Amino acid sequence: GTANAYPAPAQPPLPPPPPPLPPRPPPLPPPPAAAARPRLFVKTSGQKFTLNGSTYYLVGENAWWFFTLASTADMDKAFADIAATGATTVRTWGFNEVVGSCPSGNTVCFQTWSGSTPTIQTAALTKFDQIVASAKSHGLRLIVPLTNNWSDFGGMDVYVKQITGSSNHDYFYSNTQVVTAFKNYVNTFVTRYKNEPGILAWELANEPRCIGSTGTMSGTCTAATITSWITTMSAYIKSIDSNHLVAIGDEGFGLSGGDSNAAYGYTSGLDFANNLAISTVDFGTVHLYPIPWSASDSTTWGNAWITNHATIQKSVNKPTILE
Repeated sequence: GTANAYPAPAQPPLPPPPPPLPPRPPPLPPPPAAAARPRLFVKTSGQKFTLNGSTYYLVGENAWWFFTLASTADMDKAFADIAATGATTVRTWGFNEVVGSCPSGNTVCFQTWSGSTPTIQTAALTKFDQIVASAKSHGLRLIVPLTNNWSDFGGMDVYVKQITGSSNHDYFYSNTQVVTAFKNYVNTFVTRYKNEPGILAWELANEPRCIGSTGTMSGTCTAATITSWITTMSAYIKSIDSNHLVAIGDEGFGLSGGDSNAAYGYTSGLDFANNLAISTVDFGTVHLYPIPWSASDSTTWGNAWITNHATIQKSVNKPTILE
């Protein structure tokens, strides 16, 4: 036959090559060797923290939100990131008070309330077990506050409202039934972990004051009120758990040497030097929010705030941390 006189149809152009795959994220840092994981309890010696006789450098993160995470994989990722910074310690909440049933979702409720009756939730304790295990696997220890001055995640005002029907925040420190209910919660939580070296310390509360989110108090709360409560509750924890350190978790209010800023005053119910001197309080805590506290100059004021607390730290001869 004859050759085909018609040209072959043009071939369509090849599609462009696919874009390159995005680079893989860097692998998580490997967990510390088993020997580096917490096995002993952190103690204090004078103004230092110690571990097995050597200085323990307490540096790390405020990460209250671990009990809201969806999975242990999320916990592991977060703790790995924190450990990669060189941190040794994480401060995370050990509370969430809810009136009624616990809403569905990732956030667990540590204690639910029906009227004046609280019920500690096993599911939350199981999740906290996972938090502790994940922290330990990355060589980290936990500081755990056991309630909140503020209404975030329930806190003190839930105890007061459910038991007394009042909005007077300071009843948390003075009402016998409220104190007993908090002791029951503390007993369950602390007893569960009293032999756990992954816990560095218990804090009585986050930022205790005479006034909380309700904005009301009885009018009788003074520094003596909260100092008495600190003395009672810190001794109570020590009676349950002789292994762990105990701190207050306060902001460091109430001390001499500063200006007229209210943080230096005693009207919030705190006396930093007296509270640090309580025998069952192992170390001091200080918070620093110069702008919300209307400080005159954030840098100058903040430096003086740290220096004035360091002076008391030295005189009482106990460590103090800025958290």
